[in-house]
Amino acid sequence: MKIYRLHLAFLALMSACTMAYGQKTKTYQVDDVSFTMVYVEGGDTVIGRTSDQDQRYTSCSSFAGGTLWNDPVQVTLNDFWIGQTEVTQELWEAVMGENPSSNQDNPKQPVTDISWDDCMVFVTRISGITGERFRMPTEAEWEYAARGGVKSQYYRYSGSNEQDEVAWDDATHEVATKKPNELGIYDMSGSVREWCKNGCYLKEILHGGDNPQGRLQTGYQIFRGDYNSGVAERNAGKPDLRLSSLGFRLVRSVKRVVVYED
Repeated sequence: MKIYRLHLAFLALMSACTMAYGQKTKTYQVDDVSFTMVYVEGGDTVIGRTSDQDQRYTSCSSFAGGTLWNDPVQVTLNDFWIGQTEVTQELWEAVMGENPSSNQDNPKQPVTDISWDDCMVFVTRISGITGERFRMPTEAEWEYAARGGVKSQYYRYSGSNEQDEVAWDDATHEVATKKPNELGIYDMSGSVREWCKNGCYLKEILHGGDNPQGRLQTGYQIFRGDYNSGVAERNAGKPDLRLSSLGFRLVRSVKRVVVYED
């Protein structure tokens, strides 16, 4: 029987707002574990196989038994917050009471061996602890942030055209030890792949438009961020898939205040 710790108190915000790489950030704390969110300004952009990427599609035969196409599509995204790093093992354990990762050499490594279903449980629990509505990123939000948002320099990888500047390829390592991208976000190429919120059908194209949500559950869920491919690479697996190279990062929507005038 699993025993989950009851969090009696949550330090909602360690510092109201700080700046890193010219971006607004917020740092939260659960028990003695802190994590930082980076503010991403939304905008209009193209995601998928653009001229800086060299793949027309990504084979998913190992996980989903088919192909996911990534022809370019236009998207418009609202502002949002995204994790400066993947969810670490220490944060996962602070929230869930256990560490499922197969490599536990360093608690500041990304948590791995977690399914999409596990991630949904985690975001529900950390939202309850913090009073903030955390969630998983949509596929469009993930790629937009990985490309550097409005500051994008159109690199093939997240923050560079040189893999080794921004990505680990051999095993999981402590987060934020490579070069960040234009927004000050770390490890979106390599280290571990990352689950996204939306699902897909095989041979399905990217979804474009305003804040595209894709499909929630189709039997296969999207994950992104492979070392050997650019930021447009897509992959998918069943929601109960667990891999030693698969984790995720948090996202939170920006709270909007509506002012009514007489």
